[in-house]
Amino acid sequence: MSWQWRRRQWPSPLLLILIVLHLVSSSSAIDFLYNSFSSVTNRTDVILIEDSRVESTVISLINDSDPLSFGRVFYPQKLTIIPDPTRNPTRLSSFSTSFVFSILPDISTSPGFGLCFVLSNSTSPPNAISSQYFGLFTNATVRFNAPLLAVEFDTGRNSEVNDIDDNHVGIDLNNIESTTSVTAGYYDSVNGSFVRFNMRNGNNVRAWIDFDGPNFQINVSVAPVGVLRPRRPTLTFRDPVIANYVSADMYAGFSASKTNWNEARRILAWSLSDTGALREINTTNLPVFFLENSSSSLSTGAIAGIVIGCVVFVALIGFGDSTAAHA
Repeated sequence: MSWQWRRRQWPSPLLLILIVLHLVSSSSAIDFLYNSFSSVTNRTDVILIEDSRVESTVISLINDSDPLSFGRVFYPQKLTIIPDPTRNPTRLSSFSTSFVFSILPDISTSPGFGLCFVLSNSTSPPNAISSQYFGLFTNATVRFNAPLLAVEFDTGRNSEVNDIDDNHVGIDLNNIESTTSVTAGYYDSVNGSFVRFNMRNGNNVRAWIDFDGPNFQINVSVAPVGVLRPRRPTLTFRDPVIANYVSADMYAGFSASKTNWNEARRILAWSLSDTGALREINTTNLPVFFLENSSSSLSTGAIAGIVIGCVVFVALIGFGDSTAAHA
């Protein structure tokens, strides 16, 4: 009797490497959508730092009772920014994010502060301070290379750091002074005109950020909720220097701070993806915030009651005048 041994066919080493790389990249991919934060209950959902907290369906970054309040919130899984830091430290990956925020001061004429979208290799950047520094930067006047990059939505004008106005969007490379900035607004997709708008009146604002790593480019668009994503970005920054302010893996999130003036800053919804197409935020049911003593904050029933009361009052006056005339 003769035996024939069948040789087992194993996958080639190259195929095994490709399979492992695919599994690793799939496990580290990030793609999430928060249409609200009502389901956020612990640090597995988001990391809340200092005064940031979940209030009903939104994340509030600041505590009004503390004159030096600051708060940060981060997604718990780090983004891979430099896939191969040893062999190719300047080859960066890409991601896209979109979010809805609201900024509402107690007094419209008070100094403003705003908030930042942040990339940081730490949830607690060293020596970060409050006040006008977004709870993110130091007061150092000299910029130095470190893994900290932010997109600021600034509602205050600080001449000390050369702010262009009190309503602008900027790119901050580990420093409170923006490398580049533009007035808040969007380019109309029909006629191409630039439409300015106020980010500090409590109305919901939508932002889109595309981080194009291979081209060292950041595109930022911002517009009131209800405006479709503009075709042309509000701000474009392209410079290889970006590589000096990122690390292999970085947290993505938000940060804000204040002084004596109160300015509520809230994150209402957030979507982020480093795998391709960004999941769309549903903005139809998001809350809208107004000052408690403003007429806009009155409910429909209260407004109806006031109107009916005025009608009755006018009718009574008319009836009284008519009675007096016939007396």
